[in-house]
Amino acid sequence: MPRFLLRIAAFCLTVLLLFGGVLLLSAKEPLRTPLLVLTDSAGYVTSAAAEEVLPHIANVQAQDGATALIVGDSVCAQVFDPFSLCNTAYRIDGSNAAVTLAGYSVLVQQFLQNHPDAADVYLVVVPETFARGFDGRHGYQYVAVPFTLTGLLPAFSAAAREELHAAYGWLMHPALARLTEASPLVKKLTLQAVARRVPEPPAGPLPPLSVDSLRYIQTLCDAHGADFHLLCAPLSDTDGRSQTLAALEQAFRAQGLYEQYSAYFTNVYRYPAADFEPDGIHFSFADTTMEDFAAVIARYQADTGLLAGLVTSYD
Repeated sequence: MPRFLLRIAAFCLTVLLLFGGVLLLSAKEPLRTPLLVLTDSAGYVTSAAAEEVLPHIANVQAQDGATALIVGDSVCAQVFDPFSLCNTAYRIDGSNAAVTLAGYSVLVQQFLQNHPDAADVYLVVVPETFARGFDGRHGYQYVAVPFTLTGLLPAFSAAAREELHAAYGWLMHPALARLTEASPLVKKLTLQAVARRVPEPPAGPLPPLSVDSLRYIQTLCDAHGADFHLLCAPLSDTDGRSQTLAALEQAFRAQGLYEQYSAYFTNVYRYPAADFEPDGIHFSFADTTMEDFAAVIARYQADTGLLAGLVTSYD
């Protein structure tokens, strides 16, 4: 009987070693391409969310004379990023809602750490971004992997770190994160495991993770002596968008955050729905010009007195 059990154990160990070897070999040529075709993993070659986030981390870490940071979601990126090259005092870093407020908090932390003279931090997001969390679709790729690869997990708030580990656990091991980015096969298996393992984050316009992250950003800015400004990204003028904003305002009031961040709700710029993509969130990629975005920024500057000195022309 012991010999039989030993043989089974040896067989299982051999299978595991072979499987592990295949996974390691799938990260490098000449076997990477044949294995991704054989395992139907080709679609994961272009699923490079972590690679999308890594430049944003490097951007805020770059040590220069910037004294203000503009960070936010993809609408923030649409409006402000076209002017990133004509501004030296402002570091503009719009990214993606999937980065979550927790991810933005680390970008803020890194900017402040590398810019001792920083005086202002702007977070520009649409209302829906507050609802984003560590889910089974995007959270692992846009938050867990890039911030693991850069060694920045300790930069999250304690509550965000706890929630990250609760969601992804051992899947956040640095070796697996590196292998996931190198091998489409491993990425496929890992994302399938994430989808099965991770429940949907708490529903609602302002889940606890976003409340914690907002307060954490405020704490970081206060400790550095920088002013924190929360601004609403432009919205399409529809009933649905107005209802979403109203629900978020109610949640802010319930959390005792409204008075501190009332400007988010009182300086809201709405534009005709025809100016937006079918998603109703992004400006039309085909029809919106830099001049249009400059006009949006001019409204912020005129109505709030903020974003002083932000250049919106390359002339």
